[in-house]
Amino acid sequence: MNQLGKNNVVQLEKIKTAVYRHYDERGKLLYVGITGNPYRRLLEHDYGSEFFDFLASTKYEWFDNRTDALKTEANAIRTEKPKFNKHKGYFPRGLSVVAKILDDIGHARVAEALGVPVATVLRARWRDKLPASWLDGLERAACRPLPRSVFSFKSSDRATT
Repeated sequence: MNQLGKNNVVQLEKIKTAVYRHYDERGKLLYVGITGNPYRRLLEHDYGSEFFDFLASTKYEWFDNRTDALKTEANAIRTEKPKFNKHKGYFPRGLSVVAKILDDIGHARVAEALGVPVATVLRARWRDKLPASWLDGLERAACRPLPRSVFSFKSSDRATT
């Protein structure tokens, strides 16, 4: 990543970000998400979300940075189980291999070893897949070989690994 890219990521991390919760008219939690622009995000949901017709109220919780918001969002989805979050059922049988790897090493340590923001590490944990470019750095940080199955290799990469 070039210097300009790193500066943009650092700036993104400093943007105030909200964790929002959408509720139906009975107060049932429909969806949890994050945004730096609630109005824009609401319009996006209006044009493409299954739950929008049921939406009656929204609560916002603001954070000084995106990393804290991502952590809160992931925890809220896992513990509050909103009806329409596609991620609501992740790690159904306990922690995934990706989550165990990243949690064992530590999110901040992984981010530092790879030169990426903690938010990027949390996103990879959430998606349950690690970029292939992280393989060497994570193995060094973990001080052990890691299973190749948790890394996203392009089809051309698989032939050589």
